[in-house]
Amino acid sequence: MKKTILLLLIIFTGLMAEAQKIPLKPAAEVSKRIEVSKEASVISYEMNLAAGTLTLIKNIQKGDGQAYETIYRLVKYDDPTFNNSKPVRIGISRQSFDSVFTRGSTELAGKFKILDRYVSDNKLSMSNEKDWIAVIKYYNSL
Repeated sequence: MKKTILLLLIIFTGLMAEAQKIPLKPAAEVSKRIEVSKEASVISYEMNLAAGTLTLIKNIQKGDGQAYETIYRLVKYDDPTFNNSKPVRIGISRQSFDSVFTRGSTELAGKFKILDRYVSDNKLSMSNEKDWIAVIKYYNSL
């Protein structure tokens, strides 16, 4: 029963965030502490790594084989041409960076050269979470 309530709470929270079309607060800004029963098991965890007009979300969840997997998504709520304002699943790689910022939307493609120069100047490989956070924060500052 407790697991079901926890799962429903997580789903409801996700639906409310989607319905409001606003970025979630970064984990550092969350002030409430959630108490979880010792009998409950967490099946999914989501946090914003870089929030702004373009938001990078990290989701850790149990897969079908019960092993945890990490999923990264980009969300751009104010641009309906970016995947109809829905999250886009990305890989943490240079290839994914090139793909998202050249084909994601007209606005992203327009800033690709600036971001590509930022990546080159700062010697970012785009193969780790830290590099993606830096680029998304830079994008949001433009």
